[in-house]
Amino acid sequence: MKRAAMTLLAMLLLSACMLPTPETATTVVKETVVLTQPPLPTYTPYPTYTPLPTYTPPAPLPTYPLPPTPTLPPLPADTPALTPVVSPSATLATGTVEPPTPTSTPTPAITDWRGEYYGNLDLSGSPALVRNDPAVDFNWGDTAPAAGMPADGFTARWTRDAEFEAATYRFHAWVDDGTRLWVDGNLLINAWYESGPHAVTADYAMVRRRHSVEVEYLEYGGGAQIRFWWEEIKSPFYLDWKAEYWPNRDLSGPPALVRNEKQVDYSWGTYAPAPGLPPDNFSARWSRKMRFESGRYDFYALADDGILVYVDDALSLGAWHDSSGDEEHVFSLNMSGEHELVVEFYEHTEQAMIRVWWKKMSSLPFK
Repeated sequence: MKRAAMTLLAMLLLSACMLPTPETATTVVKETVVLTQPPLPTYTPYPTYTPLPTYTPPAPLPTYPLPPTPTLPPLPADTPALTPVVSPSATLATGTVEPPTPTSTPTPAITDWRGEYYGNLDLSGSPALVRNDPAVDFNWGDTAPAAGMPADGFTARWTRDAEFEAATYRFHAWVDDGTRLWVDGNLLINAWYESGPHAVTADYAMVRRRHSVEVEYLEYGGGAQIRFWWEEIKSPFYLDWKAEYWPNRDLSGPPALVRNEKQVDYSWGTYAPAPGLPPDNFSARWSRKMRFESGRYDFYALADDGILVYVDDALSLGAWHDSSGDEEHVFSLNMSGEHELVVEFYEHTEQAMIRVWWKKMSSLPFK
């Protein structure tokens, strides 16, 4: 700005000094121009910086100790837990309360028959009742066999082990409706059907030992009853061969099994001839009386192992030694009328088989 003012002053002075032309008289008027410079603004300094106060953390909170853990007194010993009893008829605002599920009854000690009772017709599932029954001898009529059981549409099973002698036994059942009998797993009576009161029997030759007996019962509807028992046939009639078996190789002592057999023709292999007998080291005797037409007969025998054949107490074949059973033994006799035949056999080890038969070769001259 100062430079501009000075420039303007110089220009004014130059204009004043210029002479006028002769033709024109000019009056020069002098004028003084005073230039005034505006004052510069006064500098105002920035305010002085004041630092922020230093942060002082608050005092820590006081520490309080935790209270000690209380010790609960022990539960009294041998105090059974109480089980609430809910009445089936009790109701709540939200609905009907279901009765509690009954717990299974512990099985009692079985000293006679183990009786198992089922609320169905096929002995399926777990039994609804298990108890000791002194005998299988019941006449329930139109009532249930026990509380909680139906009067109709139920089944039952009785099992036990019993000692038997070497004899033929007759098993009896008087039943309404159906029954089945098993001895050592063998089905002897199968009368599993709806029926009125009726009797069923079965004869069975037993080895001298302990045997398992199982009786099953079926009740459809109406009256319900069952009675089961057995008896030894003291003087059995052997229609065919009287067969006797021993658990040794020399037919010593009382036989373990006595029964009727239709023929002497067996191939046991490595199995026992009957439950309760060993598969090896056993012996047997077959005896019978037989009527022959007059004539000459050839007798044949195969055995693994030893065999003896007697006709009227006379030894007709003697091969009392171990054998493979491949050798066929043959002897011939003139026969007429009734004769007594006895076959003895022993089995040592491995395979066991025996077969005895005969055929008429020619007729004897009539006398």
